[in-house]
Amino acid sequence: MPKALKNRYIMIFPFDNKSNISAVLRMLKNSTRNKVRAIASGSDTDSIDLMNNLREKCNVTELYQAENAVKALSIGRKLLPDLFPKEPQFKDDFIRLDALGLEKNLSYIDNAIKLNKRKVEKFLEDLFEINESIYQNDLFLAEKLINKAIENHGHSHLLLRKAIFVISSDEMSKFDSLSRIITSYGVRSNVVNTLLYCFKEEQDYLSVKKSVMSTKDRGVFNQFTRDLLRIGFHPHAKNTADLIQLTQSCLQSSLVDAIIITKVNSNLFDKSKYINIDWVFKLIDNNSKPIQEIVNLTEQYEDSEGVFFQRSCAWLENDEVVEYRLLIDHFNDSPESPYFEMNDELVLRIIKNVRVEGIEEILTSENLLEFGGSKLSVNKSSISNSALLNLMIHINEGMIITTEDVLLRLMENTRDLARTINISFIKNFILSSPSELSEIVLLLLIYKRSKNEADHYKLRRKLQNYIIKYNESNLVNFIDSVAKKSQAVAEFTYEVCTEDFISKLSHVIGTTEKITETRASLHDWMGDLTGDTNYKVRAKNLRIDHKINLVKGELDDNRIYVDTSKFLEWMQDEIAQDLTTVLSFSLHDKEVINTNEPQITQIISKCYSEFCSNNLFGIASYLGRRLRHGTFKGHLYHSVVNDIEQTYDDIIDDPLIFPLWGAFKESYKNEVDSIVKNKLHIKNGSTFEGFLSPEITGHNKIEVLNGCINNIYSDFDKSESSYNAILLINEYCWRLAEIDMRSVHGFLKSRKNYLVDLDLLNEIKRKALQTKMDESRVSSFYREVQRLVNDKLTDMYSWFKKPQSISPKASLNLLYKVVVTEVKQSFPNFQPDTSFDEDHDIELIGGAYHVLYDALYVIVFNAAKHGKNAGSVYRNFTIERDELSALVRVKFDSEICDSSSEFTINQLLKVDLDDAEIDTAQTVENLSGIKKLYHLDKYDENFEIITIECVKRKVCIDMIYRLGHL
Repeated sequence: MPKALKNRYIMIFPFDNKSNISAVLRMLKNSTRNKVRAIASGSDTDSIDLMNNLREKCNVTELYQAENAVKALSIGRKLLPDLFPKEPQFKDDFIRLDALGLEKNLSYIDNAIKLNKRKVEKFLEDLFEINESIYQNDLFLAEKLINKAIENHGHSHLLLRKAIFVISSDEMSKFDSLSRIITSYGVRSNVVNTLLYCFKEEQDYLSVKKSVMSTKDRGVFNQFTRDLLRIGFHPHAKNTADLIQLTQSCLQSSLVDAIIITKVNSNLFDKSKYINIDWVFKLIDNNSKPIQEIVNLTEQYEDSEGVFFQRSCAWLENDEVVEYRLLIDHFNDSPESPYFEMNDELVLRIIKNVRVEGIEEILTSENLLEFGGSKLSVNKSSISNSALLNLMIHINEGMIITTEDVLLRLMENTRDLARTINISFIKNFILSSPSELSEIVLLLLIYKRSKNEADHYKLRRKLQNYIIKYNESNLVNFIDSVAKKSQAVAEFTYEVCTEDFISKLSHVIGTTEKITETRASLHDWMGDLTGDTNYKVRAKNLRIDHKINLVKGELDDNRIYVDTSKFLEWMQDEIAQDLTTVLSFSLHDKEVINTNEPQITQIISKCYSEFCSNNLFGIASYLGRRLRHGTFKGHLYHSVVNDIEQTYDDIIDDPLIFPLWGAFKESYKNEVDSIVKNKLHIKNGSTFEGFLSPEITGHNKIEVLNGCINNIYSDFDKSESSYNAILLINEYCWRLAEIDMRSVHGFLKSRKNYLVDLDLLNEIKRKALQTKMDESRVSSFYREVQRLVNDKLTDMYSWFKKPQSISPKASLNLLYKVVVTEVKQSFPNFQPDTSFDEDHDIELIGGAYHVLYDALYVIVFNAAKHGKNAGSVYRNFTIERDELSALVRVKFDSEICDSSSEFTINQLLKVDLDDAEIDTAQTVENLSGIKKLYHLDKYDENFEIITIECVKRKVCIDMIYRLGHL
């Protein structure tokens, strides 16, 4: 082959004139030449069919030549990708061709290396220079070299990973040209975003990996992007079939990427069969450095090895890095993951690098991993410790003997075990657990992963026995005592102890009040431990909401209801972290309607299932207490029957009519009972006729789901906070439920004819007329029965809908009543009037009522403590508006003691706004309550004190809280 022609094979558009095209076409067989022309001139469908035929029939040399000819004849069409692309490849732009067998695929790569040998060699020389500049921490030189490599050899995923590694290594510096490279992939490209978040310190790596590896499988339509996304997180092929797909996808990205992925997975084939592949592998190995030198690049971070691992996909050309990742990628992940198989061959590959005999060595030995003489010190790394612990448990199938101290220290020096353990092996571990506390620790790990209620019951039983025995039946004391031995175990126990979990600890938690108070106390404990005030706020919210319900004496008059505060609390505990992770790494492309968001769909589906089915706060709970247990039957049956029997007793008591009326009532009652028994349930295996399905299926629900996803991404794009996403999920759960609830209206209408047995009713009318009863009276009875049933059904339609207000809320007058009730515990003789007109009450939504609760407590407590015994107390709550906003105005007057003077009281009420005690008023005991009010005034921009003064022997307080809305 002429040298000039050979060199043209490696260009992105290798043939730019007719003579060159003719020359390459002449090299092909006539049949192949004709197919190439047909491919270049045909429709996409015909071209793909012909290309697949070529791939099947041609040998790799002919196929390579034919593909180059197709590219030359098809400039401007995206039929075949280039091996050294001048534009980054990150979309499924090319129609996926039929897969070649592994041997033919590797032969094709081998031939491509052979025909581009000098170019591959030059690229690797540039790559080695890039690596060396990074080793020397000359990151600006690395930036120049990466740009040079792209200019000379085209884009590749490998160079993208190197570029992001450089940027991540020095976030304070500006790497403008690297930023432009990253931008060329698209500012919203998941290929880029996943790597950026993967490389970022302190990310929830496992959640990001789970999201990436769960990318919705749309077959050949997104095979390329799915494979490209996974390279940074799990580059290991599960088997040869998986490797075939990976190599084909990487070839679409670049020849360089195909070389790297085959090197990563070279255990699945015999390298010696492929001379050029073997040559390039050896060339890379001869220029690779020991893994410890790469780890040292992240030594400035507290968790040096953890950060190294997250960025190690930038070094997949290094065999030691790949061997290291084998351990972490398989044993710091869920063992049930579908993308790998935990077989003996894999374990043997991993353990040849591991120098651990027993799990206690994980905490003590310096050099636990060794790669061809290169030792890696990892005993201070929680990520390696976790993987090594899971490995040892796997090898021994959980049959491990250890001490409580070792187990607790391992919990302190590992991470994410609740997401990575093998449940069966941990159950074996429990059989030899060294102590009661050790058994509880292992059961806690199982709890998060197991769906088996028997496992949950065993944890609750063991935990309660231990708490009764050692902690005086006090859960908070238990967690506090555990924290002295292992803070990690204590924090994990806190996470497990949600309100739902606590409610089932019946031997140590005896009342509803204690459930709420225990969870609130745990929030307080966590706030004290971490210094995070958000936990304190959550504790306060729980307590106030509970007190409001106690004073209210009954729940809001909605038949279908969800306890919003408890549902939001559940979401904070169960899905907030995963939701934040998914939103952080997968920015939504506004220009493309993307409904295939598997992780966020899974999160929303989980929330909706709990929204419907949770027996503590979900619709299921309220269906039972508000409908099935009397209300539905009482409204539709008893009220109708009682009304008729009272109004028409003269007809019903007739000896001929009485048995017929009894038969009518029995038929009517059976139909109502049937509705209650079969329909008023959440649909599941045992109540398959239930009106409300906790699944998101069907066109209407999918449409609502898509709207929820789009709104969540849109909000996150603006706020970069996931808190509003939780509120949006709450709102959209109601929209999903309303779809099913609308069907109840039609169902109830359809049952009218079954509820009213017209045959029996007509027979009653006929018999009544035979007895010479007043015809108009009988007709009235006949109509009234049907009218009452119809009216009751009409009333009930309104039951099956979203409540008017589902946001966290409180009545201002109820808040006042709560405060008075609390203060009266200290001052029993304090008896102000707390009655109010519900029609003129004020509902406060969100944080406003928490601030006003604090303010009211100060005011009422001072009035009870310092005011006149049995003196008059006046309050007035109004909604007003000024030029700035809507506001709540609170006016409160209370009489002073006969022994007090107005002058003295006014002196006490005066506060220097620069007084340092204002800043500590909420945290230091026994400071003036008035200073607590001024603390609110100082630190909450919405709260404002208008006046505090003593006038005409009354302390008069006027304050406002700006709402910003009406």
